[in-house]
Amino acid sequence: MVPKLDKISSDISQLRNEVAILTQKNIMNLREDKALILSSNIPDESIKNLIQKEALFKEIEEIFSKSNKYVIISGYAGSGKTTLASNYGLKERNENNKIVRWFSNAKSSALVWEDYKNMATNELSIGNDINKRQTINLVNLTLTVSKRKILFIFDNVKNADDIKELIINLPNNVQTIITTKNTTLKHNFEFGNESNLEMKPFNKTECIEYIIKWNKKRRFNQFEAEKIIDLIKRNKKEISIFLLAKVMELLQTKSWTIERFEKKMEYEMTEAKAAEYILNPFRTGLIFI
Repeated sequence: MVPKLDKISSDISQLRNEVAILTQKNIMNLREDKALILSSNIPDESIKNLIQKEALFKEIEEIFSKSNKYVIISGYAGSGKTTLASNYGLKERNENNKIVRWFSNAKSSALVWEDYKNMATNELSIGNDINKRQTINLVNLTLTVSKRKILFIFDNVKNADDIKELIINLPNNVQTIITTKNTTLKHNFEFGNESNLEMKPFNKTECIEYIIKWNKKRRFNQFEAEKIIDLIKRNKKEISIFLLAKVMELLQTKSWTIERFEKKMEYEMTEAKAAEYILNPFRTGLIFI
């Protein structure tokens, strides 16, 4: 029995030595290979006139200054989480030369790992012949050696466990933004409470400001903006940023006027059906350019 245990102990010791040699070899290769530079893959911003952008950016910066590495942007669907994250990422890329990595498949552990593994293999030249833990360790080492300022954005995270292993030991030169509809997600991270930024719905004043500042060919004045808000609201106290953006896109088409929009909202007796028309104009046949 003892010889078998000795053999197992010897095998484990040998395996540890091999892993240590492999890790040291990878570190040396990283230091010598100046071409290993991660690229940004941030998507184009979808809404350029996000109101209160500077205030929200400042709030993100304040959170980063406290926790150094993590920001959780939480809120209901359509509250502008993804838009805020992408706008901030673009700002950091363009103004601060930061590498911004966008993980759009963060809805499950399998999908986000696929994105992460592709980054490790295709851009950081980390081989496929090692396990998940070793891959993550080598990614972290690579990012440390690069000394570049990096921002990871995980969009639409459902469960903390899906990404926790990927971010918990990131080096200090890597910051992380997490967007989520799960308002309790923050409780699953040690840094959660001090890192949470909750997106709140627009009130009427903010909606009007958004419409007036809409950066398109067709502009609207204060009176028209109030009219649009009254038509969308339909007994709602607050309006989704996403819904408002969809309405504004609809009103940019040649065949649509505020008056026609009003008639359509009057015709659609239920709020749910009206929202269906607004959110899916092409599928429901509303668009005639």
